[in-house]
Amino acid sequence: MRKSRWLIAAAIILFVATAAAGILGFLLGAIGLVVPYAVSCRLHPRTGHGSCGGTGRHVSPLYPWANRRCQGCAGTGRQVRHGSRAIGTVPVRAEHRAGIAARAKMRQNRNWR
Repeated sequence: MRKSRWLIAAAIILFVATAAAGILGFLLGAIGLVVPYAVSCRLHPRTGHGSCGGTGRHVSPLYPWANRRCQGCAGTGRQVRHGSRAIGTVPVRAEHRAGIAARAKMRQNRNWR
């Protein structure tokens, strides 16, 4: 399921649950959405990087034959999901922090492109 469709489905579930049972329905609907997401973040902590399409390369809009390493994913084509940054395993959180530090160091040295 695409991310946009999942968000629409989640909003509909919360709306229907709230309309049917008030605040208790909203809370039960929220729990019913958060628990599967948390399990999914633990089982599948990484996702394809959106800017490069998971390729790890950024293609020039002017010269399609010219490309460089994607600065957002450091050329890996993957990134740690938002939920995994908070509730993921220790190695996944450490990977996220190391990626942030590496990108900051490359920007500071002006060799991040």
